[in-house]
Amino acid sequence: MQKQPCPTCNGSKKVDSYVCPECKGSGILPFQQHSDVVIVDYATDLNKNVPNPPMGHVSPAVDALQFMMDNNMSLEDTINYTQWGVLNVRSNGTKTAAGHGGNVSNTAYEAQQNEQPMFDKLLEYSLWYGEIMKFYADGCGMYLYQNSYYDCAILGGNRFMIESADATFDRLLKARQGKATKSELLSLTMEYLENKYQNNPLEFRKYRILAVAEPFYHDSIQDVLTWNVPDINKLEKIYFDDWTATLTDDYFTTLPDQGLEPRVKADLRAYVLTRYQMDNNGDSLLFNAAGSLLNAGDNVTVRNVKGREHMSGKQYKLKSVVGRYAILDDAGEEVTGLETKDLQKL
Repeated sequence: MQKQPCPTCNGSKKVDSYVCPECKGSGILPFQQHSDVVIVDYATDLNKNVPNPPMGHVSPAVDALQFMMDNNMSLEDTINYTQWGVLNVRSNGTKTAAGHGGNVSNTAYEAQQNEQPMFDKLLEYSLWYGEIMKFYADGCGMYLYQNSYYDCAILGGNRFMIESADATFDRLLKARQGKATKSELLSLTMEYLENKYQNNPLEFRKYRILAVAEPFYHDSIQDVLTWNVPDINKLEKIYFDDWTATLTDDYFTTLPDQGLEPRVKADLRAYVLTRYQMDNNGDSLLFNAAGSLLNAGDNVTVRNVKGREHMSGKQYKLKSVVGRYAILDDAGEEVTGLETKDLQKL
């Protein structure tokens, strides 16, 4: 590009005895560069006049990219299996890590099989951590305290969350539908509560206690009412939600860990007895040893008791109870000497 004289000072470098503000006293114009920009569109059926490559669109090597992605995923699977002892699982063509919603098994046992190697490996890491830290702690202890130092113990813990609470809940639902055992359902319930309330220890303690206190936790009231179980347990199931509504945070925080289960079940039983009496205006509420609900005035029969065979099958009216013994009414005459466990409500 050729140099051109400054149009302001005509190359004289000054304007009215002052340095030219345009060319800064050089007398020529600054260097300038010019270029043209051409935007090339993609070739389409309606626009076939677009220049061919390399001026136009160049199709990428899709097959090569797909091969590279598959190869990388294969390497990722190898790394995962080497580290965790388990491969990723596929769900509807989508690859998802096991333990993060990727478990597509139909049973809780199969889901546990998918995640168990990861738990085992995490436990190994925890043990390695404890051994390494113990080595350093023992070294410092022996250096500082010499012969007075004895030993130390460092545990890395064994509670690990490798899936979301929603994923655990899905596994719990599948386990219920798959008729899993009560122990498996309880284990999954505790796992779900730990994942959901991992940052809220008070709520975790609350719902863990309620899970322990509620009778037939994984069954509905309608199902329990059809079972041949003691009436007191049916009442506890019916009134459970009403009982929990009366509890405060102070109740859950002040409960001692020792003897926790019998304590909360006793509290539930006491509430049920009081509530049932209030709802039915009953003066007395009695239960036989089998837990069958008996009210004063109920018609009962006597089981086959040794020495009282002549009373078996005969109908009596329950009058009252003294200790474990019942007082029956037989057409105006009192019958004593029978225990409540020997009675059957009609």
